[in-house]
Amino acid sequence: TQTGYKIQYYSSYEKFKSGGKPPLVFLHGWPNSSADYDQFVQYFEDRQHPCIAPDQLGFGNSDKPERPELYTARQAANTIIELLSAEGMSKAVFIGHDCRVWLLCPERVLGLVFISIPYIPPRAVDYDVMNDKTEETFGYACFGYWDVFINEPNLIREHEDAFFNIFYAKDPALWKAYFMGRGQLKDWLLGEGRCETADYADMKVKDRFSQNDWVASTHFYRCFYDGSAWASEKEVPSTVSSLTIAPDNDACSPLPIIQQSMRYFSNGRLAVVSGGHNCHFEDKIRFCSLLEDYLAVFR
Repeated sequence: TQTGYKIQYYSSYEKFKSGGKPPLVFLHGWPNSSADYDQFVQYFEDRQHPCIAPDQLGFGNSDKPERPELYTARQAANTIIELLSAEGMSKAVFIGHDCRVWLLCPERVLGLVFISIPYIPPRAVDYDVMNDKTEETFGYACFGYWDVFINEPNLIREHEDAFFNIFYAKDPALWKAYFMGRGQLKDWLLGEGRCETADYADMKVKDRFSQNDWVASTHFYRCFYDGSAWASEKEVPSTVSSLTIAPDNDACSPLPIIQQSMRYFSNGRLAVVSGGHNCHFEDKIRFCSLLEDYLAVFR
């Protein structure tokens, strides 16, 4: 890429571009990689959709520089634009989990699919205030884990098994008890916490998880915390077609927040599903069905 660092990505655009189906760009969230989306890519390639799935900087098999300025949303968007241009793809349906890259290239957006994390208009956010507000509204702070991500990411590296356990906890309620609140994640890591993990979180997922550089990848959060990520974002046109898939038990993004976000789209759908933050992995058949129904509007 123009940054001088390598981004690994998968593309079937050349193979399927003549089929008339809208291209799909799968953008993984933190701390996943493109390989976690292999089954989704296969499902939609079987239905003749061209697909692109990159490992974003700091994840998977892409480079992992420890340079904070490379992890802004602007840089991530520039990289995605480079990939699309290299493939000859002008527009696509962006499918993102905990990802805001498309907000910097609205001219490339054919449609949007939000998984778990809703659309939030670009604006500076004081996360300490957000913690206060969510604690007052929901009884717990929704951004308490950011303290580890921003100030002590080495704790994740040093206690990776404990972090894997809580991030992929089978019971979504454990996030509220041990992950979200102020100081909870640090206590869990230092105590080498253990819990039952989700069925999909097998050894392949764990091996990919361990490829991440936790200091490098958490620069993404620092960019939002210091406000540098918001300055270059653009408003997404309210008329763009969108689908928001909202889990009903995600301590990171409570359902009322997602429901309120729907006011930003005049052409938006909301699908409420049972599950936690990783609802698309918890029930892959359901996720593919919801996405397939949504893509029918582009025929």
